[in-house]
Amino acid sequence: MASRGDLSNTLQMLHTTIVSGSKDTKEEVAKGFDKVEAAIAVSQTETREAVNSELSKMRGNLRDVQNRLLANREELGDDVRRYLSVVQDEIRKLARAVDEARATRAAPAEAELGAPAPAEPVLASVESAPGDADPSPGAPATSESGAPAPEEAVAPSLENKLDTVLTQNTRLVGALDGIEARHEALTEAVAALTAQQATLAAHHKQALTQIAELRHVLDDQTTALAAVSTKAEPGSIEVPAEHTALLGRAARISSAVLLCHRDLWEFLTAQAGRHPHFRLPPELTDQGRQRIAAAISGRSLIAVLITLFELKQTAPKGDGNWSLADTLYTRIEEGLTSLKEGGTPVTLTLDDGATKGIDPAEASSDEGPDTPDDEDR
Repeated sequence: MASRGDLSNTLQMLHTTIVSGSKDTKEEVAKGFDKVEAAIAVSQTETREAVNSELSKMRGNLRDVQNRLLANREELGDDVRRYLSVVQDEIRKLARAVDEARATRAAPAEAELGAPAPAEPVLASVESAPGDADPSPGAPATSESGAPAPEEAVAPSLENKLDTVLTQNTRLVGALDGIEARHEALTEAVAALTAQQATLAAHHKQALTQIAELRHVLDDQTTALAAVSTKAEPGSIEVPAEHTALLGRAARISSAVLLCHRDLWEFLTAQAGRHPHFRLPPELTDQGRQRIAAAISGRSLIAVLITLFELKQTAPKGDGNWSLADTLYTRIEEGLTSLKEGGTPVTLTLDDGATKGIDPAEASSDEGPDTPDDEDR
């Protein structure tokens, strides 16, 4: 029996210690939620600023690319028109040179057949006067009969013109290739910027979704913390005169035996274990049917009454803690009200149950009246 009682006391002390740390845990949780809220706010601000900055840069880049495309389009049109004009001029010159060469070749043939020669040759730049020793500079070379040599005069000029046209055409093709390459590069840059903008928009949307989820969780935790923080502190509870008188009656008791179920005793020790005046009894007496008898001093009884009174004031009505606190407080109050002077042993039955075979005198009490040593502890 003693070993079972020691084990029960050890478990009760462990349970009391765990419960006593709940307040510190709540404070740490509240601090942790404050840090999480601050971190979320900072992260949200940084994300919003980064996304806005990137979107602004991308808008600027897109505007620059659009302007460059428009400028390149106009430049391409101007270049093409300029090169086409040059090519057309060269083609016209080439056509005139071909016509002149044909006319020059046809003149000697008509002279041999006896056809009258034209008064002025098509390609003659300067007429040869009778008696001139040398032809004038720039005049076409002539044969012994006086007709110009078409192959020697026209061929070099025609080849030069063809070379010029080919050169201009090559330049035009090269310019067109360069413009097309720049256009393709700009198109690829626009596509890359568009894809990057879509990616950033997706990341921004995902970040907003995560922030909304975190805010929802934070709101729930804030509501829970607010519900915990709105509970009245012990110092702010108004104490009526009846409660003060009840504590005075409990202070005059040397010891009292509490009869209750083991679960009810665990609840009582869990609530009153944090009070500085509460002391666990060294031994619990088994009364059968999971009921025990615990002998406590008047000092511990005061701690029990104060704890139950505060729990009644802070717990919401209809809650299990409020129901147990109200019932236990009422039972102890009824037992102390009907108490008579004369040193009669005090037995307080906290719950309804079988009481046969209970000898309150057998419930040991190692706690006597309050002494200076007890106060020092």
